[in-house]
Amino acid sequence: MKKISKICSMVRPIKFLCLVFVLFEFFLANYSFCQKKPFVYKKVTDLNSSNIDISNYLLNGDITNYLPRGYSKRGDVDYTVFIQKAIDKMDIVVLPPFPIAVNSSSLKLKSNFKLIFQPNSKLVMLPNKLTSYCVLGVVDLDNVTIINANIEGDRYTHLDNRGEWGMGIYVENSRNVKILNPKIRNCWGDGIYIGRNTRGSFSRNIEIIGGWLDNNRRNGISVISVDNLKISNIVVSNSNGTSPMSGIDFEPNKSDEILKNIRVQNVRTFNNGFDGLRFVFTYLQGSSQLVNISVNGHRDYYSYMPISFFGAQKELTKTNTVGGEINYSNCFWYDNQVDFGQYFNLNLPVRIKLSNVNKIQKGKSRILQYSDLKDINNSFTIGKN
Repeated sequence: MKKISKICSMVRPIKFLCLVFVLFEFFLANYSFCQKKPFVYKKVTDLNSSNIDISNYLLNGDITNYLPRGYSKRGDVDYTVFIQKAIDKMDIVVLPPFPIAVNSSSLKLKSNFKLIFQPNSKLVMLPNKLTSYCVLGVVDLDNVTIINANIEGDRYTHLDNRGEWGMGIYVENSRNVKILNPKIRNCWGDGIYIGRNTRGSFSRNIEIIGGWLDNNRRNGISVISVDNLKISNIVVSNSNGTSPMSGIDFEPNKSDEILKNIRVQNVRTFNNGFDGLRFVFTYLQGSSQLVNISVNGHRDYYSYMPISFFGAQKELTKTNTVGGEINYSNCFWYDNQVDFGQYFNLNLPVRIKLSNVNKIQKGKSRILQYSDLKDINNSFTIGKN
């Protein structure tokens, strides 16, 4: 017993030292984030956006006759059931020129369908306490177009503090979807989510063109699994509240999900809580799919960092066969606290090519050099300027 007691007395300080070491490593890993300044909302200027002409749709899509008599034009009465009936019966729905409140059961769109918002149209999510829901659902559909969407989430009226999946537009396992000139603000989760479900493989042929996504609590856009995605000429700003707080987050959840044929063109990310663009490969271990992403003309203003990369931890990459390339070119970073972020061991064979990246700090401009990236893990191949 004395021997055992002696051994135990030796083990305790060893355990304590190990705990101190682990805590020290954790502190070092998170030191830079701890220095991050508190988030402050910034007003976006120079949006340069205008509604798409919808005059050709106005005669065919009016749905005010589906609303009850004496309907409210203040967005304070739940008309989800009435609008859903119009969607179920019509191929083109033009929302009336005033706010309409919808509940957390969402409006479920259908294939071969167009949803049109007039200049003063708006869908307002009513307060709820769910962790997962959306305003517009595009699930298992083909050929859907949404024009001039104006969506107000329940960020400030949500009835619980749990969850992060209250989406503005939720696209799942769908094909040939166009989201043109959306304005989506104050969602409990993401402005737009693109992914898949257990019954399908991925979404395909998705376009998000123009518009403004602002002050959404998690991300402006989350991209989980897609083949052939175009995002262009959109402003994504002030994502803040719960992680990741990214402008656009490319983040598969499982190894059989894909990020293929993705083009990000002339996108402006502005004052997002963590990063403008985020690329996460943590859960792609064991995948044979090639990552293929092209970013051209990205401008980030004031986000904590303009871009970040998350690789897989070493123990998760033993069987990893992920490959592919991210081309990031002709981009500008304005007044960020940190140039870029890299987390975990960037041990995936995804080639990252940065070219003509311009860093502007307090009015002084210079082109990012390869030497600026010396701290990036060597297992990532990064092209020189």
